[in-house]
Amino acid sequence: MRIDVVSGFLGSGKTTFINKILPYCEGKVAIIENEYGETSIDGALIEGNLPVTEITAGCICCSLVGDFKKTIKALDEQWQPDRVMIEPSGVSCFSDVLRACSEVRAELGDKVQLGRLITLVEAEGFEDYMEVFGAFYSDQIQNANAILLSHTQDMDPADLEKVVAGIREINPQAAIWSQDWRNLDGSVLFDWVDGVGQDGSFAVEGEDRLLLNAKDTFGSCSFISPVEWGEDELEAFLEELGSGAFGRVIRSKGFFAGPEGRVLHFDFTPYNHKIEVQEELPKVALGTAVFIGCALERDAIQARVMG
Repeated sequence: MRIDVVSGFLGSGKTTFINKILPYCEGKVAIIENEYGETSIDGALIEGNLPVTEITAGCICCSLVGDFKKTIKALDEQWQPDRVMIEPSGVSCFSDVLRACSEVRAELGDKVQLGRLITLVEAEGFEDYMEVFGAFYSDQIQNANAILLSHTQDMDPADLEKVVAGIREINPQAAIWSQDWRNLDGSVLFDWVDGVGQDGSFAVEGEDRLLLNAKDTFGSCSFISPVEWGEDELEAFLEELGSGAFGRVIRSKGFFAGPEGRVLHFDFTPYNHKIEVQEELPKVALGTAVFIGCALERDAIQARVMG
């Protein structure tokens, strides 16, 4: 069983990345989604008919190592996947995810092998996130062997070069794809990532564990909105999220009821947001919305969402 880890800070595009490469993964594949907060959205967005196991209400690196180990062992017993793709919480420490994998291997032996360690970097937010969330953020970059940049299309080339140089300072060895990976065909993306070298070990640089707990820095809340939203109204709300009116919202996503029975799927970070209209009902309750950030104004968010 090969374990691939697709890491990245909140909103960097991990689920989209997984969906792009899934069709090109050979053998049986299983997904582990680790959502920070009590409500999972990303599990509902994974495409294809394959096992998706969700670990919520925390992150693997904090309090859920035991749940993670149980999940891997259960997948091995019930599904015998050839590949397990892990999408850790966006505020997880990559080094601790690797340590959790090492504990699993200690119990299951050589049948567990480490595959690719992938980190997606939101290029426009790199400097800001490094300044504010330094250790959380740099840990994800330091422990990857493949790093891909998101949302580079509108960046000045000189600013993009600064981001790549900053990443190189943190991780001189990793292979870096500096153009927006979203523009790649899935087969090209898979071949590039799969060709990045990896020795198969679970070693983590340095012996000192990062004494970080996401709960000390980040908060989350989720609600199920009972009201119907128009696209313009939702767009205005996402602009409000970026203004700081509800605290420092770093990530929000969800599915609101739209006009004429449609569903409005929204995805927000401080640097990019989008609204997609879809006809099919989501795999989670319609109206579900999740918010992650710092010093969140939960009551204000609830009042705005619940109408």
